Amino acid sequence: MQIERFSVVAMMRIVTWLLFLCLLAPAVSLSQYKKIPVAVAHSGSDSVGVGFVFALKEAIRSSQSFFLVNDQTPPQKTRIFVHVTSVSIPISQADVISAIGIATVYQSSKMPPDGAYIGSDVRVCGRDRIEWCAKDFLPEMNRVVEILRSKAPDLWETLISGSDLIR
Repeated sequence: MQIERFSVVAMMRIVTWLLFLCLLAPAVSLSQYKKIPVAVAHSGSDSVGVGFVFALKEAIRSSQSFFLVNDQTPPQKTRIFVHVTSVSIPISQADVISAIGIATVYQSSKMPPDGAYIGSDVRVCGRDRIEWCAKDFLPEMNRVVEILRSKAPDLWETLISGSDLIR
C-alpha cells in the first residue's frame, strides 16, 4: 500500500513537471524570432476588397509572426509590403464577390523604389467570406517570407533586425 501511494505521488510530480515544461517550451521557441513588420496598401473601391484589407490588417495585428506598420513611401525601415488590388465581379445583385490580387514585396530605403518582388496571389472572395479569405492569406505570407529567409539571408537579417544595412 505504501509503495502504491509513493508511485502515485511520484507520478503526479512527474506529470506536473512535464506540464510545466510543455507550457514553457513554446514561449522559449517564440522568443527566437522577432515579429516581421508588414505594411498593407489597397487599390480599389469595391466593398469586398475594402473589407478584405481591413480583415487582413486585423489578422496581422493578432498574428504571432507579423506586426502591422505604416505604409508610408519611401519606407523608413525594412518591411514586407503587401499591395492588394481588388475589383468587383458582377454576378447578380444578391452575390457580391471580388477578384483580389496580392503582391508581396521586400522593401527597404536602400532598395529601388518598388523593392524586391517575393510573391503574388490571386483570390476570389465573397462578402460572406471576407474574414476567412484574409486569415487564409497569412499562411501564404509565411511561405513567401520563408522563401526570403532561405534564398536571401542578407535581406532576411535586415528585416528581423530592423536595420537598413544591406551588405
